Amino acid sequence: MALARGDQDGALRHYNYVIRHFPNGNRVDSARVGAASIEFDRGNEDAALRALDRLQARRLSDAERRLASRLLGEVAGKRVLDLCAAPGGKTAALVMAGARVTAVEVSPARLARLENNLARLGLEAETVAADATRWRPAAPADAVLIDAPCIGTGTLRRHPDIARLKAPADLAALTGLQDRLLAAAVEMTAPGGSIVFATCSLQPEEGAARIAALIAKGAPVERVPVDPAEVFGRAEWVSPEGDLRTLPCHLAEFGGMDGFYACRLRRLA
Repeated sequence: MALARGDQDGALRHYNYVIRHFPNGNRVDSARVGAASIEFDRGNEDAALRALDRLQARRLSDAERRLASRLLGEVAGKRVLDLCAAPGGKTAALVMAGARVTAVEVSPARLARLENNLARLGLEAETVAADATRWRPAAPADAVLIDAPCIGTGTLRRHPDIARLKAPADLAALTGLQDRLLAAAVEMTAPGGSIVFATCSLQPEEGAARIAALIAKGAPVERVPVDPAEVFGRAEWVSPEGDLRTLPCHLAEFGGMDGFYACRLRRLA
């Protein structure tokens, strides 16, 4: 058995791979979160390593989706609310980091998918089928993650149909929902706790403008700037305001990545 790291300096700890000799194979499957098995016939190591490179590029191109949970910092032992949680990738990452997670999802069908994904991974979290703008926890949480519904323009490279399917009215409706989710998150968070708001959108209306609107309304929060060291040393991913802002041109060496926005806030007393 040989171990190949997807990242030489170990910064991207999620991307470790196990390469196994297998009598019959040449197939690639995901073995668990943060790892993958490359199964190959003995003597075909070069083909297996090429498959590993392709898998690594795919994983790295979706790295931005895991960054939002990383921005909550050390969560071991903390109560974390994951709003709009399905399909559960960020919930799983938080549970694996030691958090006590409550995953809230408005769609029962999507929540069932999240529960199935957690069960497949052998992970446990409290799950709630509810509208996160109306639901409230029994007690304030230490941290809240909002991966908010958005128009999705950051994923155009993978979903070009968005350009034809979405209209200005969709943007207006979604920004209103994002404002309600942010207001709810503030209410759900204990003083001193963290809130991370994220969207896979390139539209400023679904990014920094939502945070500006929240603060302008007098919400008891302050921005906590992202340090490039928290995002693999990629200073180009951090906006002048200190928010995370990835673009499709980033990680060009791996085929690009999705456009993604995230802002970290601290709940004031």
